[in-house]
Amino acid sequence: MKKRIILSCLACLGAFFWAMPGYGESKDPARLFSKNADAIVLIAASCGNNETKLGSGFIVTEDGLILTNYHIIENAEKIVVKLKNNRAYSNVQVAGQDPKRDIALLKIRAQDLKKVRLGDSDDVDIGQRVVSIGNPLGLESTISDGLISSKRKTDDGLRLLQISVPLSEGSSGGPLFNLKGKVIGITTASFLQGQNLNFALPINYAKSLIRKAKNRDYRPRARDRDLKITKKEASIYREAKNLPHMPPPNGACGQRHLVRLIQKI
Repeated sequence: MKKRIILSCLACLGAFFWAMPGYGESKDPARLFSKNADAIVLIAASCGNNETKLGSGFIVTEDGLILTNYHIIENAEKIVVKLKNNRAYSNVQVAGQDPKRDIALLKIRAQDLKKVRLGDSDDVDIGQRVVSIGNPLGLESTISDGLISSKRKTDDGLRLLQISVPLSEGSSGGPLFNLKGKVIGITTASFLQGQNLNFALPINYAKSLIRKAKNRDYRPRARDRDLKITKKEASIYREAKNLPHMPPPNGACGQRHLVRLIQKI
């Protein structure tokens, strides 16, 4: 009888702790990385006049829908997407865009790709630990972690997640994961005047864009390639990596979106 009571108490305690926020989550960033790294891509956008911009993106469907920031591909004449396995796609289509929220959805012709899982950015707490995977300064598949520092919005009502995860040029467009391995944000901007003042867009902003894109029939404009990087494509990456610290001029490819914080929410 005593043994049964002890076992019942242990079962109750287990159920209690399992129901607590964060309990039962995968707290190991190494496991999170191994499960999601193949879904993170490198994006290079060329706008002519030797202007090239590197950024990050992540695959949201197995047939090649990729989420990123709009400012990476803004005014781009050429977009190249490179997967972790070194396959490059140059016939990239813009499947959807929301310039106001700085979101773009790209499409490559592929099948059976590794994809991320999307979470709920409304269910985010200040102080929550988060992880990003991206390509800062062109250093591919870089993992970093930090906290949700605050929740904010701009003067035009754009909601942002302030994060302490380190970000650099090339990090834009990457996924921000919670410890369950679900994407809750898109790493987007930094205040260069401060330290670790970085921001991500809530993933819920992108969900309607993804739903609409899933219902479209994408027909290739030319023969798609699924090859190793060509010399021309490799030159795009080299150009971008040589200019990671140079902000593009106003109106040019990859124009920065300035973030003005006015209200804590």
